[in-house]
Amino acid sequence: MKVTPHDHPVFLRNVLFPQIRFERLVDAESPFTFPRLDIKAKRSLGDDGGAIALEISARPDDQDAKNCPLTFSFTALALFECADFSEREKALQEFIHSPSALNLMWPYVRSFLADMNAKLGLPEFHIPLVLDWQEEPESETGTSVDASTDDRHV
Repeated sequence: MKVTPHDHPVFLRNVLFPQIRFERLVDAESPFTFPRLDIKAKRSLGDDGGAIALEISARPDDQDAKNCPLTFSFTALALFECADFSEREKALQEFIHSPSALNLMWPYVRSFLADMNAKLGLPEFHIPLVLDWQEEPESETGTSVDASTDDRHV
């Protein structure tokens, strides 16, 4: 494949959800307050491409517990591939560690959250269309990503 300045060699191959746990809290009182999202990103590179695992969870703060209708945690795994060219490894490394990779997988995560929320029979809640990925330095547990929103009330 010939790579030109207008073609990007890295592409999203698949988004998987290998771990899912949703719990509806039936004693929650209206008006509902949905918990903040806590997102951690782990990136890895392999012979076949790169991957980002987003570990996403939401649990109510103590002050919001009586109005919170659910808790959940799940893992979203995005698999990326790169065209075969001389700087393949460098291109994949740079892409996997850029906000672009997170932005590519976020619509899949957002859709999954909205779908699960609807299947649980819960009122709609605001899931940010785009996140401003404010990343903390990497640690052994992954990179923390600030994805909080103040629009959590229904």
